[in-house]
Amino acid sequence: TGEPQTITITPQNLGSEVLLTVTKQNYYRYSRKLNVIPTTGPYLVFNSCEINDQNANGQLDFKEDATLNVSIHNVGFQSIQNVTAVLTSDSPYVEIGSAITTYTSLSPDEIVNNTNAFSIRVLDGVPDQEVIRFQLTMTNGVDVFTDNFSLKVNSPEFEVTKLVIRDMDDNVIDRLFKMEQAKLTYTVKNSGHSNSNAVRSILMLDAPVIDYENYIFDVDGIDANDSVDVSFVIRVLEEAPDGAIIADHVTVESGDYSSGYSSEIPL
Repeated sequence: TGEPQTITITPQNLGSEVLLTVTKQNYYRYSRKLNVIPTTGPYLVFNSCEINDQNANGQLDFKEDATLNVSIHNVGFQSIQNVTAVLTSDSPYVEIGSAITTYTSLSPDEIVNNTNAFSIRVLDGVPDQEVIRFQLTMTNGVDVFTDNFSLKVNSPEFEVTKLVIRDMDDNVIDRLFKMEQAKLTYTVKNSGHSNSNAVRSILMLDAPVIDYENYIFDVDGIDANDSVDVSFVIRVLEEAPDGAIIADHVTVESGDYSSGYSSEIPL
């Protein structure tokens, strides 16, 4: 109507959330969750978190130590002093080193930040883009407040995208030949959001008529969204049957991360 309206809101339980949505024709929808707080006393909520990590990119990566600058907000109506905050998480991919910090005083509507409030370690093997949930419990010894926040983790993620067969003159061929050497080249891609540590690729062929010049290929690491070619030189023995189909398997390993690739190569 364009005029102020009176809207009756059903009383809610303390600690619950109310979803406020504002809409208007030809405008974007605005939506926000609001905490239900008491009308008296202090009330503490999580405000923000800044990551101090080893590679200084401000993001959590696999197998990385970090400290967290955590700020809390007193959205209540009274001051509160000597607040102890404890950080916990149910995630199997994080270890919390220093879990306790103290905020001296917060006035009503005041935001206070503690630098290096907590220390954590992200474990090897955490999936790329895993969201780790943390719980913050805050108390002055009388009142207890809990709030949650989440941090996303970057890690490598491998895939083998293709196989190219070449002869020893580097010509591309479509099959193997008896009594000849060939080079099998696979493209290994890190499609994750974090640079990897050292990567080992291992070739296995399901055929006793193959000699390997090398079946292991090591690289120092693969950057995020980058790829490398790994090559294996083999030789087909004279007793190999004509027309055979050889199954090839490549396993890519880096710490707790691995990926596999299989195909068939004609002879």
